[in-house]
Amino acid sequence: MLNDARARIVSWLDRTSAKWWPDEAADSSSGGSPLEITKLIGIAFKLAVIAAVVQGCIHYFDALVLHFRISMFNADDDRGVFTWASSMATAMAGLGLLLAASQVRARSRVLILLSMGLFFFSLDDTVALHERIPNLSFIPVGPSGRIVWIVCAMPLLASVWVGLLAFSWRAPEALRKAVFWGLGGLVVAIFLEFTSPVLFTLGSDHGKWLYELEVVAEEGLELASWILIAAATSISALWLAQSRAREL
Repeated sequence: MLNDARARIVSWLDRTSAKWWPDEAADSSSGGSPLEITKLIGIAFKLAVIAAVVQGCIHYFDALVLHFRISMFNADDDRGVFTWASSMATAMAGLGLLLAASQVRARSRVLILLSMGLFFFSLDDTVALHERIPNLSFIPVGPSGRIVWIVCAMPLLASVWVGLLAFSWRAPEALRKAVFWGLGGLVVAIFLEFTSPVLFTLGSDHGKWLYELEVVAEEGLELASWILIAAATSISALWLAQSRAREL
């Protein structure tokens, strides 16, 4: 039964992704396109790791040494520079999908809807919609507000996640791997988000080393994941544009 379900899922992903990618895409990397895709994605991976490490080191130093005297370096603060960076990466991923939608022959509306979902998540990072949930008088959630936000947004999160998976399924290998790693990182980041109330219960609050370590891991994964996805969608748009130009 599990094998049948897996086969059906793979078949659906293959059929859906084939609407966007030409047959040669799944077998091409840098050699099948003027773009050096593998090299570009390699650079994106390095940038993602560097960004996550730098963010984590600065946040941890600000939390445990400076005791949050420089609030803009607090990765857990929606008004901080790192939230802005993650928001920009998410918006870039949406822009990449929007550009890709202009180059595909079928189901471009699906990519447009996916890009709108990413733009919404970028907006949420910027204006902190999820932070307003605990302040609603009819939702007495307290410190569990993060979980309430994730649960409320789960349908959209899941839809965007599956959509990105389907989009990248038949993409050139380097692009596919970048999206897969990005999606995997987001799953782990969401799991870490669910551990926050547990840490509060155990007495590890803001400023404690264990909680701040969770923040470093969660926010670092989120930033790195969106950088990878943004790079992959942007390069995908260029790849599709060049593929379309060669057919003219």
